[in-house]
Amino acid sequence: MTFLEANSTDPVTFLILLFIYVVLAAIILPIPLEIAIALNPMVSIPIKAVVVGLGKGTGAIGIFYIGATVEESIARWRRWRWFDWIVRNSVKLVDK
Repeated sequence: MTFLEANSTDPVTFLILLFIYVVLAAIILPIPLEIAIALNPMVSIPIKAVVVGLGKGTGAIGIFYIGATVEESIARWRRWRWFDWIVRNSVKLVDK
C-alpha cells in the first residue's frame, strides 16, 4: 500500500489507484483492505468506502467470471486420474 501513500496528494489519482488495488486484491490476494480508508485525509471517508466497496464488488464479479470460464476446462481435465484426484481432494478440503 505504499504506492497509495505515495500518490495521496491527488485525490482523483488516489481513488483510481485504490479502486484498481482493491479489484486486484479481491481477485489475486483476498486480504482486508479497509485500512486504506484511513489513508489520504483529503478524500472523505464515505467516498473512500464507496470506492473500496465498488472495487470489492468488481473483483467478486471477476472471480465468478474466471470460475465459470475455468469450470469447462476442469471438467475436461478430470478424465485424467491424477487431476480428478486433485479436484476431489480440493472439494473435500473446501467442504470442511
